[in-house]
Amino acid sequence: IAQGSGFEYISDVPSKGDYDELTGVWSIEELLPEEVATLVIIVNAVEVGTLQNTARLLDSFPLDNNEENNVFTVEVEVGRSPCEDPGTLCNMFSPNGDGINDTLVLNGHGLFPNNSLFVFDRYGNIVFSERGYDSTWNGTGKNGNLPKGTYFYILDLGDGSEPTKGWIQIIR
Repeated sequence: IAQGSGFEYISDVPSKGDYDELTGVWSIEELLPEEVATLVIIVNAVEVGTLQNTARLLDSFPLDNNEENNVFTVEVEVGRSPCEDPGTLCNMFSPNGDGINDTLVLNGHGLFPNNSLFVFDRYGNIVFSERGYDSTWNGTGKNGNLPKGTYFYILDLGDGSEPTKGWIQIIR
């Protein structure tokens, strides 16, 4: 994966041969007729936009007699997470006490001190509500931890904008 490509190399799994992540060269000593070899490269997208990955056959023995299929490019459209925008809820969280994603986050909650958040179960019962929500709810209700699953919310930022409605996924 070339520097500046928009991808960050994580790992590779070749079914045959060796892959050099620094040069991007996959070397296979011998490939028999009709044999198939695969290379899986795992990356993180580190840029937003249209990213391209190109595979190119550089050399073969015996000589490749069909050069029309020696290059293939794939485009990947990478978008920003809506969880980055102030006033949005990151609607999936895992309140399991591991210190990662343990609370329902309202991005920029300090920018919306007059906000109101209401969370409902699938039957329409309010399981959590708070005025001035500060991103501290850890998925508990009046009887302790709420079960994993989908809940619904109404969020009023208290800034004159229309309240937003959506879903929340608790993962345990």
